[in-house]
Amino acid sequence: AVALLDANRVAACVSKFHSMLEVSIARMKTRQGDVPLLLCGGGAVLLPRQPKLAGVSHVVVPPDAGVANAIGAAMAEVAASIDRVEDLRKYTEGGVELNQVDSDAPEYKAAFDAASRKLRAAVSAEVSRLAVETGAEVGSVRVTELEAKRLAYMSDFPSAMHVQARAIGAIDFSRIRKLAAAAEVAAGANTYRTFCAAEVASGGVEQTDPGASAQTSRGMDVLCDSDVLLDTDSVLHPQRPVAAPEVDADGVWTMTQEDVELLSIGAGVLGCGGGG
Repeated sequence: AVALLDANRVAACVSKFHSMLEVSIARMKTRQGDVPLLLCGGGAVLLPRQPKLAGVSHVVVPPDAGVANAIGAAMAEVAASIDRVEDLRKYTEGGVELNQVDSDAPEYKAAFDAASRKLRAAVSAEVSRLAVETGAEVGSVRVTELEAKRLAYMSDFPSAMHVQARAIGAIDFSRIRKLAAAAEVAAGANTYRTFCAAEVASGGVEQTDPGASAQTSRGMDVLCDSDVLLDTDSVLHPQRPVAAPEVDADGVWTMTQEDVELLSIGAGVLGCGGGG
């Protein structure tokens, strides 16, 4: 397919890539002169390995640079946050009223400090729970931000506290696997089906969806009994028949079920820069 592209247009696109990168490098540099360029991620394949870019002294390509995005995604953490106004009076004891903006009375200060500690503890527990519900592993959650301070210029509501909290934890991959398994079960109600490696190798079978016509002319609509979407193993199977898209004289592409599935997979890869 690349051979069909106009060489001049390809060269113009590559030149544009380089120009855009040179501008970005110039904006990011913290000093004058040439600087090293570190290439990683899916888009790195479009850039030269030799220092042909303005402002670049030399190019560094680390091992496994092409999957840097995937590594970053795997190392990512899950976070939850709280940002709201709380009434400190809900956390007081002993009948002390926090109805003064400032007070030198020892009992007032003691009540205020005790209520503040309870407020912080409650908010900390809540934001940690929210992080777990969002997908964080229970034992890894930590509160990274916790602040409770009075609202300014609120003399008629002195117990109003602005609370901000944030908790972060590692991704709970066991839950992700369970969710993926549940999604596969839910997909059973879908009429789309998956390639079976054995059937692909043997040349294919007819479509079995109720009410659907057999589509085996291209050798690509090979379907099996499991009611799930196309999986990676089937798509990458070395003996899977691959045919050119059906495009008529007017340039209209008649898309099959498999075309749509493969396009969705490719869009996902491009959407994460090729690394995820």
